[in-house]
Amino acid sequence: MQLRYHAGADFDRHLRGGRRHGHRQRPSHPCLRDPDGGKAWNVNLATVTGSTSQSSFTLHPKKSDDAADQSSAVTGWGPAVENDGSVFETVGNWATTFSATRFLKLTFPDHVPSGASVTAASFKHAYRPRDNGATKCWYFEVYSGATLLGTHGSSAAPISCNSSNVTNTVNTVSLPEIDTPAKANGAIVKLYMKSSTGRRSRHDLARLDVDYSQ
Repeated sequence: MQLRYHAGADFDRHLRGGRRHGHRQRPSHPCLRDPDGGKAWNVNLATVTGSTSQSSFTLHPKKSDDAADQSSAVTGWGPAVENDGSVFETVGNWATTFSATRFLKLTFPDHVPSGASVTAASFKHAYRPRDNGATKCWYFEVYSGATLLGTHGSSAAPISCNSSNVTNTVNTVSLPEIDTPAKANGAIVKLYMKSSTGRRSRHDLARLDVDYSQ
């Protein structure tokens, strides 16, 4: 049986942090009551865990609906779904040249069964500059833990560049180095970017796709 697994990214930001563009994100389903009356809540985690005959899993929300004040405010996790109105925006500015110390580090859920046979993998990324007049260029590395598996693009030959702060540039890059369940489940993407004006970037999608059979 041929299957495909889509994994949305979680960001570790090595600029000055990052932020979701739009409303503050809160999970959509918990029902909360403040006994002191009228106070805000901070929710640190909202996940769904389960298991199948092949493996266990943890699901993270793609969007939330905050109606604490009886007014619905739907917010998505920026890089989970493309063109949903929510993006991930870096808080720190990129440099005008690539730097080994300036990157976004992406990790993914580990849902590929250990006994599966991985037949293909790819990384899809949609991004744009935050500001008009800026050009963003990028390349990335793929790791399994601390082991470098592959490099796609380079500082001299980026994967792509985008000078539009309205329209995403979308790239899908094949990852032949991810050829086992262990590599798929432990995959880490380090995304390097430079900016012609040293400003921020917006990321609308960061997804790892893995095809496998059982």
